[in-house]
Amino acid sequence: MTKAELGLATVQQLYLLQVQLFNVLDMDLSDPDLQKEAKKQTREFETLLKEADWRYMGGEDVYEELTKLPVEVKAKLKNSPVVERTKARAHKQRA
Repeated sequence: MTKAELGLATVQQLYLLQVQLFNVLDMDLSDPDLQKEAKKQTREFETLLKEADWRYMGGEDVYEELTKLPVEVKAKLKNSPVVERTKARAHKQRA
């Protein structure tokens, strides 16, 4: 595989994960299994984003926009009902 083909394949995989993460933002994340999968996809997305060359994805501005997506997903995961219940239980145990 040439460098260009590898770069394009990385960006293609990145865009596929982007669609999945957009779906996560629209989901109800009250199921712990969905949360686990969303975290896994977010980590994979961040790894691919580090490997990706912005020249193969349409420019530096596109890259900058893509860096915001994992932040949004993590914020949604942090505020999900399952996480809130876990925090409440931990707080009760300390008291």
